[in-house]
Amino acid sequence: MATDISLAKVVPLQGASPPQISNFALALVSAVLLILSFPGFEFNLLAWVALAPLMLALTREPSFWRAFLLGEITGSVFLYGTCHFLAFSIINYGGLNPVLAYLIVALPCLAAGLFFGLSAAITARCFSRFGLWAVFLVPFFWIALEYGRQFLRLGWDGIGYSQAFHPDLIQLARFGGVHAVGFIIVLVSSGLVFVSLTDNRWAATIVAVLVFLILVGNYDYGRRMTQQPAGNSGKYRVVAIQPNVPMDGDWDEAFIRRILDEHISLSEKAIAEFGPSGPDDKPIVVIWPESPMNLRYEADVNEHQTVIDFIRRNHIYLIWNTITQPDPKHDYNSVLVMTPDGEKASQYDKIYLLPFGEFVPARNWIPLIGRIPMLAGDFTAGSDYKVGTVDNAKIGASICFEATFPQVARMMTLSGATTLVNISDDGWFGPTSAARQHLAHAILRSVENNREMLRVTNSGITTRIRPDGSIQDSSELFEVTSRKWRVDLDANRPMTVYTRYGDLLAITCVVVTVAAFVGSFFIKTPQEKWEKKIGAANSLDD
Repeated sequence: MATDISLAKVVPLQGASPPQISNFALALVSAVLLILSFPGFEFNLLAWVALAPLMLALTREPSFWRAFLLGEITGSVFLYGTCHFLAFSIINYGGLNPVLAYLIVALPCLAAGLFFGLSAAITARCFSRFGLWAVFLVPFFWIALEYGRQFLRLGWDGIGYSQAFHPDLIQLARFGGVHAVGFIIVLVSSGLVFVSLTDNRWAATIVAVLVFLILVGNYDYGRRMTQQPAGNSGKYRVVAIQPNVPMDGDWDEAFIRRILDEHISLSEKAIAEFGPSGPDDKPIVVIWPESPMNLRYEADVNEHQTVIDFIRRNHIYLIWNTITQPDPKHDYNSVLVMTPDGEKASQYDKIYLLPFGEFVPARNWIPLIGRIPMLAGDFTAGSDYKVGTVDNAKIGASICFEATFPQVARMMTLSGATTLVNISDDGWFGPTSAARQHLAHAILRSVENNREMLRVTNSGITTRIRPDGSIQDSSELFEVTSRKWRVDLDANRPMTVYTRYGDLLAITCVVVTVAAFVGSFFIKTPQEKWEKKIGAANSLDD
């Protein structure tokens, strides 16, 4: 008995009218589109279609490892294209040869690219097992691997941050953090690929309409959430100082004294410009940025007293950065809140230190790595998300790099912070896109937690970030300036879903990714099903 089974009836996904452009080229196109959507170029709308070329390549790539390579190419080229500014500090302050510096920068980009590779490999496997509908699993895979990058402190420039300067498009962060924004961005690319490849017109129409409704709904929600009045009529008068301290100063006692005097002079000038207090005015709050000045709160007695005299003379609260040393073996990069009588009200020690800037990772595991010099100093990480008190307001103050970690602002908000502060110093990276990329991360922290953030920097960009993510009164890079804001530091704003439940969406994406990958081993490809039927037919003939 013969059984006629036609191979033409079983068409593998990768064989369905593939475009002529190579998979390698498609992976590079996705990388370029991602680069163009981030600060440095800021064609942010390109992010919504940036992953479509890579997905198209993966629909026709049956090999797990070749798909992994395609993802690695997209990820590492994208990260190198947005993070090459790291070479600036290595060249200018580390004294390395430029060629060597740019080669060194490629190493973390290649490492972080492994996450992109794994996402692409899982995607290709699911395409071969589940067919074209698997394209709608890609947002889950992408966010799961971005969450993995974030967990290992490689989360810079997640795809959701590309939309940071467009408040209308990022309000979903209130529900799922920056990952919610990234999820729908990737979903749009998924819909585009499905509509392009399917031969089912009804399915294509339905998907196209749904994607359109998602885009319109996201924009409409964003518009409604960003209709808050901007204004500058808060009860607290805030002075933010941008002193533009040089990165390569002499750092002897005379130089530090001059820089400290400049901080005080800028502050007192801005305080005077506020004029007399009104009947409803709260105390003035002065914020100094993170600085390479590296004052030591306990050790530098003369400078410490100068700061206290400045506070008492002007009867202000001061939020400032200093090095604290509770014992000879540990230095902490800290932010202090000082009361108008010159007393320390609170201290937060930076938890997430900058690798090779403030500590050497894996120094006890990798030979010779401990010899690499650090830019800012060798610090010990803090452990508590302490919130400071200014009059009746609770201040969650983070330091520089910590703006890239959603958990810092979230934990401080859960601890009662009514206003967020981020003091920063991006001067190490010169006139590159680093400062604006860093600001993009801070903007999402405000939206995620429905909290105003006062971002005060040494060299720019100093700005006021509203709870809806809009920015006001931003400074230019490398100018000596100050900002005067009237802020309701004690505003009683409701907590967001994200603040209450954290990365629930991202964790869900991890679960779905693991389930889909494991499930793919129990589903046969069309080719395998055909071969099984052929084998069964042959056995009947025998």
